[in-house]
Amino acid sequence: MIENALKQGHLDVRPRRSIAATVKEWRRVRLRRNAAMDTTIFRDPAWDMLLDLYCAEHEGKRLTVSQLSYGSGIPIATAIRHIDRMVDADLVKRLDDAKDQRCTIVALTPEAKAKFERFLEMSA
Repeated sequence: MIENALKQGHLDVRPRRSIAATVKEWRRVRLRRNAAMDTTIFRDPAWDMLLDLYCAEHEGKRLTVSQLSYGSGIPIATAIRHIDRMVDADLVKRLDDAKDQRCTIVALTPEAKAKFERFLEMSA
């Protein structure tokens, strides 16, 4: 059955890009778009933070509030407000950094990761 589908071209056997690779590409495109348009009106810092958090988790990395602020191109006070809203929406959680008491780690909640992956699969 599979052999017939392959012969007739009805089965796509090309390797699918990983979800993390798709997310990274979306992030690169967003950054290029912002630079090309030479404006900040297209920014969506909360979404950029979610993209960064997903990629970081996939790579086994952890991101701090400061790193999310820098990565999304907004001041730290603004980043904290966005993170507060995402915490309230149960999208992210704050964790203490065992190595540096001054830092706060931000991570996706398991529910947010599942929702995010469902969305990405629909969009890929």
